[in-house]
Amino acid sequence: MKNNIKISIIVPVYNTSKFLEKCIRSIMEQDFRDIEIICVNDGSTDNSLEILNKLSKEDSRLKIIDKKNEGASKARNVALEVAQGKYCLNIDSDDWIEQGYIKALYERAEKDNLDITISNIIFDYFNDSSKNYILNDLEILDEKVISGEEYINIFLKNNFYGYTWNKLIKTELYKKII
Repeated sequence: MKNNIKISIIVPVYNTSKFLEKCIRSIMEQDFRDIEIICVNDGSTDNSLEILNKLSKEDSRLKIIDKKNEGASKARNVALEVAQGKYCLNIDSDDWIEQGYIKALYERAEKDNLDITISNIIFDYFNDSSKNYILNDLEILDEKVISGEEYINIFLKNNFYGYTWNKLIKTELYKKII
């Protein structure tokens, strides 16, 4: 059987039952279908695991890893060990993505043979929309392609926020460091 997984989406989960179903559904309902969704329940004490189990019955692309709590970084690394996609995309379990997001990232990465594709971030304070804003991570202009050296210079010189969840990254790069 041929592996059609183009993107492994990694979702570390810890006590986010309030937001979790919205997050996972926003991934499952994307128009880009060649994905696997690896959810790592990192020792949640709420009903997050039950929500994941329910959703996994609706979509076979959703894989659940249940482990003791060791933090989001360890949870992401555990998921990376089993990731089968050409690219990885991290999404936090209290966030959600807009329709077309995955397809846009993938098409851009493939078009220019990019190792990393970075998107803007929208901070949506649903209780107070006057606080909403868009963050252009690393202040890199839309549509700009930069070299690895230039990326490192920007990374070191600018106010880097350290988010993993707005970057599509070739899996082979991750696997070199874990």
